[in-house]
Amino acid sequence: MIDDLYDTIGGKETIWAATGSFYRRVLEDETLRHFFKSTDMAHLVAGQSMFISMLLGGRVVYTGKKIDEAHAHARSLGLNDKHFDAFLKHFRATLDEVGVKPDKAERVMKLLETQRDTVLNRLGYLVLPRIHLMRLRLVREPFDHPDYIFELKHDGFRAVVFIENGECQLLSRRLRRPPIRVTEDRAFEAARAEYHSGRRDRLSRW
Repeated sequence: MIDDLYDTIGGKETIWAATGSFYRRVLEDETLRHFFKSTDMAHLVAGQSMFISMLLGGRVVYTGKKIDEAHAHARSLGLNDKHFDAFLKHFRATLDEVGVKPDKAERVMKLLETQRDTVLNRLGYLVLPRIHLMRLRLVREPFDHPDYIFELKHDGFRAVVFIENGECQLLSRRLRRPPIRVTEDRAFEAARAEYHSGRRDRLSRW
């Protein structure tokens, strides 16, 4: 059972030892080390240890970033399946190093494998750009400029529609899902209609 895997492989002591050793191996791998040039490794080891502990059923609360968000920078540097395979290979060797029995190690690896699509952002979510939206203020004339992204008004909620490769995601001004019931399919159709009509600074009402 997953619930007892954390304890049966040695709990916190084993997880922290394994995670530290894992990143030492990663930093020695010339195909992987470039992903961590500007990384605070002590902070990363601590966060990863918490995440793995939680994944294996430990009574640990992971307080770090969402996994897809945490790997956004690495993906921008070309993180792919080949790299993920290399990470798994190093972690498997690390489990042997810290004395985890082979059958338990395989169970750990299967759980880590479940994170592949999240790490590589293949779960259907758009990779959103880091943008700063223009805040509302009173002006004498409406402002318009092609270099700006405008906040969109929808039934009392300001929202932004991201459209990429035919996929649509409707988010609040803080880049979170807004508490509205309009489907993203309808948001996409409305945004596309506004775009082609030349009125790109707002959404139609629907």
